[in-house]
Amino acid sequence: MKLLSSIGQTNTLSAKIEEKNNFYVVFDCQREDFLVIKTVRKIK
Repeated sequence: MKLLSSIGQTNTLSAKIEEKNNFYVVFDCQREDFLVIKTVRKIK
């Protein structure tokens, strides 16, 4: 969960992470009216 804290103010309790290729796709479900999707490049 250290990834979430480095992204910004993402609620770690409601966020879901999906790993696609070399990217992390973070779905922030903190707001019920919309989804905030953040794409973060995976650091090798």
